Amino acid sequence: MLDVTNILSGACISGLAKQVAIQVSYDAPSILVHREESTNALDELNLNEHLAMVLEIRFEVQAHQFSCDLLICITERTAGVVVRAIDRLLYEL
Repeated sequence: MLDVTNILSGACISGLAKQVAIQVSYDAPSILVHREESTNALDELNLNEHLAMVLEIRFEVQAHQFSCDLLICITERTAGVVVRAIDRLLYEL
């Protein structure tokens, strides 16, 4: 399962980085929750002192009854870089 997740998350993150013309690096994914809503797990984390940009991407392959939620967390320290890159991309449209 983590191998599939690694492929999906790598493709998603690389695609996003290519669109906004930034270089990224990331670690191998891990399982945050199993068989429950991801928002419940995020609520349980003590993130009150930290700000982060969280992207949730839902993957579904109906023919194989496969679904998963991919959470991408961008730290407060680097969120500005991502926001500026997205702003630049939108401006160019």
